[in-house]
Amino acid sequence: MTRSVPAVLLVLTCAACEEAEPFLPTVAFEGMALRDISWDQANVDFEFRVENPNPVAVSLSSFDYNLNLETIDFLSGDSPDGLDLEPSGSSPLVLPLDLVYENVWGAVEATRGEDLIDFALSGQMGFNTPLGEVMLPYNEGGDFPALRTPKLSIQGARVPQFNITTATLEIDLGVDNPHGTSLLFDGFAFDLALNDRSVSSTAVPFDVPGDSVSTISIPVEVQVVDLGLALFGALTTGQPLDLGMSATVDVTTPFGVLPLTIDETGNLAAEILP
Repeated sequence: MTRSVPAVLLVLTCAACEEAEPFLPTVAFEGMALRDISWDQANVDFEFRVENPNPVAVSLSSFDYNLNLETIDFLSGDSPDGLDLEPSGSSPLVLPLDLVYENVWGAVEATRGEDLIDFALSGQMGFNTPLGEVMLPYNEGGDFPALRTPKLSIQGARVPQFNITTATLEIDLGVDNPHGTSLLFDGFAFDLALNDRSVSSTAVPFDVPGDSVSTISIPVEVQVVDLGLALFGALTTGQPLDLGMSATVDVTTPFGVLPLTIDETGNLAAEILP
């Protein structure tokens, strides 16, 4: 948004700077606070504290910003909300931003295996002081949470054991963890679709190391009578199966525990083991 040039803009000589300094506000960056985070976006507050040395209230007249991630310009704008600074005291100033991860990773590349990426926040704040409008530049930096959704997919299926009453299926689940640290998958509850039949079960918690692609074997015990003759025949002859898995799981990430929903399908031959 383009702003008009203020009618009074403080331009100080070196001598005037010393005289005016006691009346000028000062800005300190206190850091970035994470309000909320999901697999889709991060909602953050960039927090400042402004000191007003004047015995009268001073108002914020303008506040523009430019945010870059890994040195790439990502977001810019201005905050239209005004702020009245307490006389002879300090006031908090918060810039809230919501960043969609799809847009972040579309702009920032080659950061796989990192839990945090660099951010830089710069701009100017304008204040209406007794001496006129004062523009104070700022240039701050820090770490931004690099959360990515792990990818899960059905890789294979085996029947290591079966008899006339029960069959044990082992479903190979491929898990791609792009973070730098390991992820813990807990409370894994799933429905497994086998052709036109469905089986519900749970899996024990498992870890996936950071920056890796792992295969997790999930055993499922089913009653043969529940499979049906056609499905049992496919299992015992190694014919392709239409496999589908819908699941919910809690994932422990570097930024807390987040729920994840999985919906995967595949057409695989079930290997019969001796």
